[in-house]
Amino acid sequence: MKHADLSLRQLNTFVAVAKAGSFAAASEQLFLSPSVLSRTVASIERTVGTALFDRTARRVELTATGRELLTIAERVMATHQHGMRDLAQFMEGFRGTVTVATLPSVAAILIPPAASVFRKLNPDVSLRVLDGPAGDVVGHMTAGDADMAVTWDNHFPRQQFRVRPLVKDRFVAILPKGHPRANQAAVTWTELAADPFITLQSDTSARALTDRTYAQLGTAGPVLVEARNISTVGGLVGAGMGVAAMTAMVGSLVTFADVVTVPLVEPEVERILSVVEPIGAVASPATAKFVDVLLALRDAKVELPRWIEWLSATD
Repeated sequence: MKHADLSLRQLNTFVAVAKAGSFAAASEQLFLSPSVLSRTVASIERTVGTALFDRTARRVELTATGRELLTIAERVMATHQHGMRDLAQFMEGFRGTVTVATLPSVAAILIPPAASVFRKLNPDVSLRVLDGPAGDVVGHMTAGDADMAVTWDNHFPRQQFRVRPLVKDRFVAILPKGHPRANQAAVTWTELAADPFITLQSDTSARALTDRTYAQLGTAGPVLVEARNISTVGGLVGAGMGVAAMTAMVGSLVTFADVVTVPLVEPEVERILSVVEPIGAVASPATAKFVDVLLALRDAKVELPRWIEWLSATD
């Protein structure tokens, strides 16, 4: 027999006749006239190339080929029904994967509470977090590798991306315990420049804003160490090797080290973190639900670490 190409409708008709054991019962079940049903079965048998039923006066019995086809047809139909259920759940946002590109500090501070709420509401949706410096986040979004981002929005043109402000993250000084300025209520950027600087690499949002601020002030401390990982920066500052300027969110990741955190002033510098989505792309329902969870946390003003504030929907 050549490869038989039967449609789902044909398979459904065949299974109905096989299960009912008669054309009359199957025609009632399928809401088809007996003549139409007979022609459909005859077409199926021509496609297969052999008889599928032994017909008697009262019943139809499956032939050996018919029994084999019934097993295959039921498997195909079950797979199809399961796939359609999966698609329906995906369309309703109950299945699928949400890929979020974000900064390491956001991945550690903002994403976990949102992921916890989201998981309880959508247990069958997977969450994939692509955390890295700001340049990597832009790359993921531009390449279409991520559904959305939570990041510093400075590099996203508004004609291509929808940007919704989420959090205001203030800059602070990271000082070793025992530093002469550790007990001050605030430290100026100029005062901080008097010490050797421990800093993150240039492709990070914290470094970009730090360099911009010192360029505006016309001064900067000597960079002693440039590191990619915030833990490295915190450990070096705690060891007394120098000082650092970080956002409060980034600074909250170095509490393991012997450091203190003091607000930076003159000027006060803030990093605005936003939800970023591509314009023109239809977001998956699951992605839309995750965004809704983040915005709900913002609107509820869920507690954040010190010097980090939720922004209002109108900001």
